[in-house]
Amino acid sequence: MDKIERDGFDRHYEPQEKTGPYHTENWQSAYPNLDIRHGMTLTRSKWSPDEFRNRKYARGWKETDDEIADWGRPADVIERVKKEALCLI
Repeated sequence: MDKIERDGFDRHYEPQEKTGPYHTENWQSAYPNLDIRHGMTLTRSKWSPDEFRNRKYARGWKETDDEIADWGRPADVIERVKKEALCLI
């Protein structure tokens, strides 16, 4: 919060510095990542790989209504998220 209050929020947030005593590392999950977008997300939504300035960040982009390994069907995932969100209210 201090960084955002000091520098402002540009809809992009990377808390770690790229250099210095603390550094970032690349990591890849063994399971698919889901990016569930909605109208209230803080970062700008990209709706196609063409919207990435650097296409390497869109590598592996897939859209489906089919079963996703270790997740299930997207519609079922969204229903689970909705139920969990209601439990937090």
